[in-house]
Amino acid sequence: MKQASNSRYQARVKQAGFTLIELMIAVAIIGILAAIAYPSYMDHVRSSRRADVQADLAQLSQEMEQAYARNYSYENLAAGGSDTGAPGPDVALSDTSDAYTITISAAGESTFTLQAAPVAGHDQTNDRCGTLTLTGAGVKSATKGGSTVTGCW
Repeated sequence: MKQASNSRYQARVKQAGFTLIELMIAVAIIGILAAIAYPSYMDHVRSSRRADVQADLAQLSQEMEQAYARNYSYENLAAGGSDTGAPGPDVALSDTSDAYTITISAAGESTFTLQAAPVAGHDQTNDRCGTLTLTGAGVKSATKGGSTVTGCW
């Protein structure tokens, strides 16, 4: 009788561990959680890049106003001394250069428009807000596909 109970005990000890079915169920659960979490994570990353470029546009707007106070003009503030183009090299912006292209457009001496457009081929083009614009009058807007998007600023 004791012999039979010992063999049952030994059989139980040998079977300790995971079966293939249990392992596959765990992998499936992890896969489902990842499929749900990854898009949410990417939306958060796009949103934080958008917040960075919005801060850059606000900072650039302040620098434009400081330049106007010195020169009484918004002209010649883009790179290369032109009225339209990228910000000059002395402007310190966050590291969003891979996601957005920032453009200054000075309309004469009295007004300007700052624009941040997502770089083609970058994941930021999937952001719901698209191109962000800030004018010298402080008007903020966002457009994507020719349509105005609300709630981006």
